[in-house]
Amino acid sequence: MKNKFQRNVTVASRVKTFINLKANSIMRNKILPHIRVDTIGKLVRNEELIILFGNRLTQKYRSPHLYKMIRSRLRCVANFYWHYQQRNHQVQTFSDLFDPQNYDEVVICINKMAGQYKSPTTAANIGTYLKKISLHLISEMIKSKNQIKLQVVREFLQLLEDSLTYDIYKTVAENQLDSKRNKTINLPTINDINLLRNHLNEKIKINYKKLREKFSVVSWKELSGALLIALQLFNRRRAGEIERTKIQDFEQYEAVNVNDEMACDLKCDHIENYVRFLIRGKRGRDVPVLVDKYKLKCLKLVLETREMAGTLSTNPYVFGVPGKDGLQHLVATKLIVHYAKNCGAEYPQRLRGTLLRKHFATKCGTMNLKEVDLKDVADYMGHHEKIHLEHYRMPNATRDIVRMSRILEKAQGIETSPSCSPLNICNKEKSGAEWNEDSIVSKVNANDLEDTQLNSSRKRCYKKRLTWSQEEKTLVDVKAKFYFENCESPTLSYCKTLIKEEILLKNRTPITLKAYIMNRIKQQKMSLINPTKHKGCKRGVKRFWSEEEKNEVNKLFQKELKDNKLPSMAVCRKVIMENSILSNRTPEMLRAFLNNTFKRNK
Repeated sequence: MKNKFQRNVTVASRVKTFINLKANSIMRNKILPHIRVDTIGKLVRNEELIILFGNRLTQKYRSPHLYKMIRSRLRCVANFYWHYQQRNHQVQTFSDLFDPQNYDEVVICINKMAGQYKSPTTAANIGTYLKKISLHLISEMIKSKNQIKLQVVREFLQLLEDSLTYDIYKTVAENQLDSKRNKTINLPTINDINLLRNHLNEKIKINYKKLREKFSVVSWKELSGALLIALQLFNRRRAGEIERTKIQDFEQYEAVNVNDEMACDLKCDHIENYVRFLIRGKRGRDVPVLVDKYKLKCLKLVLETREMAGTLSTNPYVFGVPGKDGLQHLVATKLIVHYAKNCGAEYPQRLRGTLLRKHFATKCGTMNLKEVDLKDVADYMGHHEKIHLEHYRMPNATRDIVRMSRILEKAQGIETSPSCSPLNICNKEKSGAEWNEDSIVSKVNANDLEDTQLNSSRKRCYKKRLTWSQEEKTLVDVKAKFYFENCESPTLSYCKTLIKEEILLKNRTPITLKAYIMNRIKQQKMSLINPTKHKGCKRGVKRFWSEEEKNEVNKLFQKELKDNKLPSMAVCRKVIMENSILSNRTPEMLRAFLNNTFKRNK
């Protein structure tokens, strides 16, 4: 195995090898020197169209961590071109391949390279890359005003778009679905997750104490690595997202204000223990990261001592490490393998980022979440609801057998004992009964049994309504006098404070107190509009308009009756309040009377 010095010499020597003159600076200095100088590597360096395709990729994907993906795409295209050259020696350059006459041989080469779709993703990717290169070649032909070649490439692109769906993509999709269906995914167990979490917490605690007492590069790296995996484990973030957390994003962290109305509504005791900041997720989404107060202190200590460890001040990442260009950071995929092996887990190979995300999504599937809650979970995970349901939530054999068997039997008229119903099964789980895995089905994963335990039946809990005593009403009238006089709604924080101060209101919640005050204000407003409404008037009894009331309305609304124009509700309300004759009427009744009068006059 080469040491670091030997690798640097190898990369430097590759920079000096011949590279097509049209390669830009990023291709010349960052992409091509790290590609092996073999047959495929020489094609990448020499072929002009492949170089132009690489230039376009570097313009689109500017982040350094995507350079590896660019190299992979260039090698894939060059590998396809090499396979094509073995069949057709008449093609001198890669651009000569883009001819409608060569389409059949292109399909044959894709099949050969992908092993008749043993690697279906490779076949699909080559088709996609050929389309993109065709579009780029069309742009180059337009610039050079080569109309003949332009027409040829357009016809080749038309063939790719029309025929690849039948010749390649349909078979690729079927093979991918078969592979997905036959693939066995073993999710991590709760016990292993707890072991990993405890191991990380212990590492954080020990190294934080060491770093506080005396600086050590070893303790600094151990603390940084343990914090990185602890945040990934708790938040179930993708490895690339969490390892590239920027200092600028971290410094924008927010804590919950305990006096906030939403916090009062949620009634959570632990909300003060966490802070939240946003990082860049997949496709540019903003995804949140939650950090408890202790780990927040540890992260601040890591940032304070990073320059002592040799990390450049220009490095933008929280988990940055010493490096030449100031862009190096810890790699979460390697660290989680290391900690999973050392934590004592029974199945350390299952403790991986994607499997942990699938574990979380599968657990949420057993909780019967509402549509709104499901959307919140998908947003937090950083993907669409459809992706959450189709790719992350794993099929659960126990759930299908326990729930659906009862429904299917009932649909066919098969009567089963009440003890076999899903409700009773859940009740047994709730009371502590354990299920034997072999009694259900031999292939059920042990993780599936954990899911059913989370789905215990929930019965809605009704509390007896407490009537407001006269002492409580008098106290609220005095304390909330300001809100009654100004007809304003009190805040939940005010209601919470009032309950804490007054022992008489200890059985009330901020929400019930606010509702009581709002109902009193509403009654107060209605009594001003119609004083008799709350004094024994029976609802639904029609009161005919007296002659005195009719004359008063005709007198007050002469202009409106003449113009056949209804007055506004505000005008009607004002007239009722100023005229005692109309005190038994509401604005709606007054407008209805005027409207009927208009109809009769017509």
